[in-house]
Parts: sequence; structure tokens; C-alpha cells
Amino acid sequence: MKEDGVAVCSQMWIENFQEPNKTVTNLTNYLRRLELWVLAYQKVCADETGAYMPRSAITRSALEDLLALRNAVLDDRFKWGARLQFFIRSPKDKTDYESLSKRKIRAILTTTQPSPFQDRIVQEVLLMILEPVYEGRFSQRSFAFRPGRNAHTVLRVIRRSFAGYLWYIKGDLSAMLDGMKVGMVISSLMRDIRDKKEFYRPSKSDVIWNSSDGDAEQGNTSWPEFVPTSGPDKTRKIDYIRYGGHVLIGIRGPRADAATLRKQLIEFCDQKYMLKLDNESLPIEHITKGIMFLDHVLCRRVVYPTLRYTATGGKIISEKGVGTLLSVTASLKQCIKQFRKLSFVKGDRDPDPQPCFRMFHATQAHTNSQMNKFLSVMVEWYRYADNRKKIVNFCSYIIRGSLAKLYAAKYKLRSRAKVYKIGSRNLSRPLKEKKGQSPEYHNLLRMGLVESIDGLQYTRMSLVPETDYTPFPVGWRPDHEKALLEYIRLEDPKTLEEERSCLRDQGLISPQDYVSMLVWNYKRNAVAVDQLSSVLTGENSIETMGSEFLSTSNDENSNQKNRSEEDNEERIRVAQM
Repeated sequence: MKEDGVAVCSQMWIENFQEPNKTVTNLTNYLRRLELWVLAYQKVCADETGAYMPRSAITRSALEDLLALRNAVLDDRFKWGARLQFFIRSPKDKTDYESLSKRKIRAILTTTQPSPFQDRIVQEVLLMILEPVYEGRFSQRSFAFRPGRNAHTVLRVIRRSFAGYLWYIKGDLSAMLDGMKVGMVISSLMRDIRDKKEFYRPSKSDVIWNSSDGDAEQGNTSWPEFVPTSGPDKTRKIDYIRYGGHVLIGIRGPRADAATLRKQLIEFCDQKYMLKLDNESLPIEHITKGIMFLDHVLCRRVVYPTLRYTATGGKIISEKGVGTLLSVTASLKQCIKQFRKLSFVKGDRDPDPQPCFRMFHATQAHTNSQMNKFLSVMVEWYRYADNRKKIVNFCSYIIRGSLAKLYAAKYKLRSRAKVYKIGSRNLSRPLKEKKGQSPEYHNLLRMGLVESIDGLQYTRMSLVPETDYTPFPVGWRPDHEKALLEYIRLEDPKTLEEERSCLRDQGLISPQDYVSMLVWNYKRNAVAVDQLSSVLTGENSIETMGSEFLSTSNDENSNQKNRSEEDNEERIRVAQM
């Protein structure tokens, strides 16, 4: 293995996003890359064992089994769903299949079990190869089974873009598309309803939906869900979204537009893919009746805001307006339905909590901890629902009542009131302790002799977090796609040339050019300094020679002076004689 599997996947993502419409012909070469099989093995092992296995921890025998599995796939010797013939087995599987009896073998072959470990490895490899190919081609309106796009993204898009739509076509095609190429059918459906020539006719008087570029944007950014109800000629507009087999189409205009669109969809699916749809599978619903989508209800509320504007002459006028708000609320009926499946409640109209006897043999601390995890999931799921506080408070009431009944039966306390009296409202105090027979609970907790009990969360509505109304940006993309597109843009030579030309036009200089200029100036100045130092060195030598010459001449002058003085003394002595 020359490269890492993550590096190979990253290169595939870059290539496919650079040319999303290019026909890919080298998938078999990627299928031969053992790096991808090792990465798939690590992912499946993490799902199987709950812990990530580093590449250095993979044994030699596992690598040999992976190589055998890859060769079997390439040679068309691999069979899906093989229960007894394994090229590679799960690290948790310790069964000796050779010593099994015929009865156990028959039970393994006939009993419905999860897909074999090696099947999931092959599926993961195929996903890593095909996902980057189609991610660059998928519509931005598709949000299911894609990285970075989930049900919460759908709800935020609906809250931002579906305000003002009166008629909705809702379809659940998952049951009808079994055994067919779902991606092909859905892509054809989206191509058909993206035509705006028929359904998008903007009005000059509808200022909320018009922008300077002619696109359908919301002008009131502080209140994007507000839509005026007045106006003689309102904008006729269409929008759609898809989450798996669930399709939602919003239409702003008369019901005849929705009926025409539904007829076209039925005819197209019948002629193109032989898919039989009818009016019942694509019902047309009005917003006033509530549109059920992803366990949430889309409805509208009439509001009367105060509109202030400047009239002719600069006078500020305030008047009452009429408008609607798109409301995304959690469905209490669906919530009760899910609780009924988990045996937490009984009854429909007035649900009463049922004791959760599945947790009968678990400790109070473990039971409370598991229910807190369940409540955390509910809080996160209803994060963007307008009635988040009410629905989470109802869930907390059902779970708390179910546990109270369970503890009453387990510790023989007869009623929920007795349980709340001993264990407090959030059931955080132990129910087994009796005064006079054991030390206080906080003393045992301080000494580490008992297990800490966490109380149930969200026992009061004030503890439930508020609804998340964070604005959803237009043209949103997941973070990994934005980073990928930015990397591709920076790697393009045209981008560098455009940036340089823009800097030249504005009279600026890039950091790279500035650093280059500094280095060049430093080198040029260093050469000048070297030349100057050599010149200065020459001048110093001249000065040295001059000083030596002066010292020599001074010595000669002193000698001559001494000699003249000696001569004068000699003349004086001769005259005296």
C-alpha cells in the first residue's frame, strides 16, 4: 500500500467535483486499491466493535483475508449474503462453523440476521467509490442519505424558502420505487419541476419576492417568514424539496397550477419509467389544513404587524398590516405514536404513562441515565420546532410518569406520589434507603460506596431550551463541500491570474510579491554594501601609507635637526680653542 485510504478518497472527491459531468471510466482501478479496502475494514470494525482500529493494529491475517475478498470481487467469485463461506470474518465472530450441527446450520441460513461482515465491507468500498461521483451531480434540493445534509437541514430550508405557498403536493414514493433505480427516477422528477417558465411569473407590486437581480429573494431579512396577504396580482412561484422517497412541492398560486403539475408528473413517470402513480399517491393539500412532513406540521398563522414607511414629503406613517407566518410545529400525534410503540403510554386521546418494565432489573442510576439520553435525543430532534418547549415537556412528563410507576412496583411504594415524595420530582434521590438502617445517601456518596444518581432532565418547561431560529443562508452548502470547492478554486491558474490583475488594477501588491521585493532589495543592498566595504578598505590602506610616510618624514626631520645642533656645538668648541 503506497498511499493512505483517506488520501485516495480525497483525490476522488477533488477530481469529481472539478468535472462533475465527466463520464467516469476508471472505477475498476479504484476497486483494485487495497488502501480503500483497509479503510472500509476500519469503518465496519468501528461499527461492529464500537472502537476505531488503527491501521497499525490490523493483523497480517486480516490483511490477507482482505486481499482475498478484493480478488473475489474482481474475479466475480463473491456472493452476497453468504452465511457460511467467509473470505473475512468479524473480529467478534468466534464461531467454529465447521463443527456446527445441521440444525444450527439450517437455523443460520433460514433465520433473518444482519448482513454478513464481509458484505458490509464490500458495500463500504462501493460507497467510497460511488459517493464522490454522484455527490457532484446531485441536486441541491436533495437532502437524504448525503453527508452534511439531514432532516434538520430540510426543516430549515422549508422555514426559509416555503413561506407564502398555499398548495402542496406531498408524495411518499419509497414504497413504489422498491427494486428500481431511485436516483434516476428522482432526478427526472426534479428536472421536470425545475422549469420556471410556466410557474414563476413575478409581479411588479409584490416587493417581498422581487430583488434587483430578478431572483426570488426575501426582502425582509429581519422577518423572512412574513408574507403579505394583500395585493391584486401576487407572484406565482414553485419550490420543491426531497428527503429520500419523500417529496414536497410548494406552489404559490391557484390550485389549477398544482393540478396541472401533478398531471404532468404522473404522465412523465408513466411514459419514461413505467411507474404507475395516481392522484392518491400525490395528494394536493392546502396550508390551512396542515402539511405533515418528517414528523412536523407545516401551517400558517395570521399576524397583524405594525408597518412603518415614509410617505411623500418625509412623513412617517404607521398602520396595521395583515400577513402570515410559516409555522413548523412538532406533531403531538406522531410523538404519542412513537411512545406507544415503545410501550410507554396507553390510550389515544388522553395518554397515560405505562411502567417501563424492560428496565425492571436495572439500577435506578442506570435507568435514569438511559432515559436522560432518550430525552436528549428528543430535544435535539425537535430543535427547530416552534412548539419545542411544549413537546419536550410532554415527553418528559411521559417518561417521568413511566419511571415513577416502575419504581412504585419495584420498591412496593404503591403510588407515584409516594415515589415523588421519596425520590423528589426528578427522581434523583435513592428509593431503597430507609432511615435508621443505613447511613445517609450523601455520606455514602462522599465515601464512594454508592452510585451517583442523575436526576431526570427537563422536569420543568423553563428548563427546556428555546427553539433555534438561526437564519439559514441562501445557497447553503455543507462545510466539506465549501472547503472542497474553495480548494479547487485556489488550485485553478485562472484564479491566481484574476487575483493578480485585480491587485494591479487597484494599485496593490500581493504578499508574495512584497516578500519577493524585500528579498530582492536585501540582496541588491548586500552587493552594494560589499562594494562599499571594499572601497572603504582601500581608503584605509591609503591612510595607512600616508601615516607611515608622515612618520618617516618626521623621523628624517628630527635626525636632520639633531645633526644641525651637533654641528653648531662643534663650531662653538672650535672657536673657543
